[in-house]
Amino acid sequence: MTGIAIVTRGLTLEVEELAARLLALRSPDPETEVVIVAEDATTAAPTDRELLRPRTYLVRLPAGRGLGFDRNRAVDAVRGDVIVFVDDDCWPTDTWLTELLSPLSDPAIDAVMSEVRIPPSTFLGDSISALGFPGGGNAGFAVMFHVDEDGLTEHLSTLGCALRRSVFERLGGFDETMTFGGEDGELSHRMCSAGMRMRFQPTAVIEHAARSNLVGFARWFFRRGRAARQFSRRVPAGRRIGQRLASYRRIVANNLKDPKIVAIVPLLVAGVVLQQSGFAWEALRERSVPTRPDAAA
Repeated sequence: MTGIAIVTRGLTLEVEELAARLLALRSPDPETEVVIVAEDATTAAPTDRELLRPRTYLVRLPAGRGLGFDRNRAVDAVRGDVIVFVDDDCWPTDTWLTELLSPLSDPAIDAVMSEVRIPPSTFLGDSISALGFPGGGNAGFAVMFHVDEDGLTEHLSTLGCALRRSVFERLGGFDETMTFGGEDGELSHRMCSAGMRMRFQPTAVIEHAARSNLVGFARWFFRRGRAARQFSRRVPAGRRIGQRLASYRRIVANNLKDPKIVAIVPLLVAGVVLQQSGFAWEALRERSVPTRPDAAA
């Protein structure tokens, strides 16, 4: 059985439409279900699954506990041997689910990552999309993250991926100290360390909404910097910094003849500065607010 989890900050019409879309996709598993895991400021503790409509359930969570906590509650709530994560601002193409699950017919594959596409937006939005976020953005997953000749990768993004439940049974859940993101990257690191195999499936295409304004861009990259600081407590940063700089060089080289290069280069520089600022901010915050000793997954 396959269970799909949508982790979101609130139950909105858009989230319900996404759930309906996911159930309407052609799937090799007719019993596929969707669980919406939504933060709710009035909820003191995670609630039990509430049936919204056939094969669609809702779990309410206390707000402000962070993405690691929220995703672990999704793992708890979803039933089935395969758990699929979809972000609430994504939209799957018609064959996405079938293509995503296809590599799991090989018992040696533990998880599968989608290809991400960002629909055309404004000049600024398209320039931001070319930076490779999220999940490779319009730069392409294989530009931003390592993919070997067999299609295996070292990174998963929970904006659109599938994992066997055995991954969590063996390694434990997401790191709940990672409240600003990066919890999927930290889990990917543990999977690689344990010898697990993650496949990148370029034919499993999921669309992600464009970021098309500078305020949203700045907030998102600053938050990424805070997540990077939390990530650095768990995983040595040296190799990943080198990989990210190499991906930035590829992005610039791939767009040299594109008119958007006049925006892409300044945005890349601004993104680095914003991430470093977020990193420093989070480091300073940690000195005054010690991490809860029971927060790790």
